[in-house]
Amino acid sequence: MSAYKSCNSKEAVTYAEAELPDLVFMDLDLPDLDGVKTTAILKQNPKTSQIPVVAVTATYLIKPVSPQTPKRPSLVFSVRIGRVTQ
Repeated sequence: MSAYKSCNSKEAVTYAEAELPDLVFMDLDLPDLDGVKTTAILKQNPKTSQIPVVAVTATYLIKPVSPQTPKRPSLVFSVRIGRVTQ
């Protein structure tokens, strides 16, 4: 297993398109574009739309979840899980 981190949505989208990770942990409070909108970009792209995205945040969430949360430096982690081939 390997992990890659990006510091903003542009890096996250670029990496996801190039590497097609098996899973993305998406911070909802990204500094340039929030994680909800970044996830939408990934889901609208046929190349990355099937990548599962797990939303994470250090901010307390009140339901219904709103993307209007304070901005802070954050990270997006994507994970490549090793595959067994025969």
